[in-house]
Amino acid sequence: VITVLGTAQDGTTQQSYTVTINRAAPSTVATLSGLVLSNGSLNTTFSSNTTSYTASVANMVSSITVTPTVTDATASVSVNGDPVVSGQSSGVLNLGVGDNVISIVGLAQDGITQQSYTVTITRAAPSSVATLSAVSISNGVNINPGFSSSTSNYSASVANSVSSITLTPTVSDASATVSVNGDAVVSGQSSGLLNLGVGTNVITLVGTAQDGSTQQSYTITITRAAPATDASLADLVISRGILSPAFASGTTSYSATVATSVGSITLTPTLTNSTATVTVNGDPVISGRTTGAINLGIGANVIRIEGTAQDGSTQQTYTLNI
Repeated sequence: VITVLGTAQDGTTQQSYTVTINRAAPSTVATLSGLVLSNGSLNTTFSSNTTSYTASVANMVSSITVTPTVTDATASVSVNGDPVVSGQSSGVLNLGVGDNVISIVGLAQDGITQQSYTVTITRAAPSSVATLSAVSISNGVNINPGFSSSTSNYSASVANSVSSITLTPTVSDASATVSVNGDAVVSGQSSGLLNLGVGTNVITLVGTAQDGSTQQSYTITITRAAPATDASLADLVISRGILSPAFASGTTSYSATVATSVGSITLTPTLTNSTATVTVNGDPVISGRTTGAINLGIGANVIRIEGTAQDGSTQQTYTLNI
């Protein structure tokens, strides 16, 4: 009760007033109105009257934070015993594999009334999936049989001209890792260049699960063909005159006659095997393309056409006497 007394100018007349102020008792509301996890979801929608919750997170989630909000602004709240500002996130809470019980306690303004909540967060064990879901080879090379996670051995063949390849492995479980011939490769991206020798080349791919111990190995045996030994021509065309006999790949000697007025001719040699090379009178010519002009003297003119196989040593020589 507060008394207010007014006194007039005459010094004797007075008027008093009283104000009765009722101060409320401290609030006893200690509940929460909201609770949010930084990762994972509560098993049921939060309610002030529900005090026990569960949530699940992946193994890769090693910590979380909790954001509690008090129902009454005069209340306070703690998470695992540490004070937290209502509506703001707690400090980082580390999670072990399995169940992790987090305690959230609201304390009312009266300093006595409390409301406790628990959230049991289950962190999954590391994945044991080490398989691959796909493997592809550069240069359009196909493996045999078609890839399957459960099949571990494959083969493939490439031409001699393919001296290196890359592999692109993809893991079945995003938490796994993969290596190619011992070198780590990012899932879904190509490996470094893998050099191929002539004959068989064994490439090993190993998937390692998130648990760090479970592995799955795959092998791809790639056979690179030996260099071609075909140095023959499939055709030979002259710009003037007629070959005698008619061209045949196995016939190496030809002749033709031209008039005195023909001072030069051109030849168009075509290789049987595209990996071979060809020269005319020692000058390189592109298979299927026409040579430069070859000058002719009066009388016999011997033109030498020489094919060299991909192996670099096998040769086939044709002569044309014009």
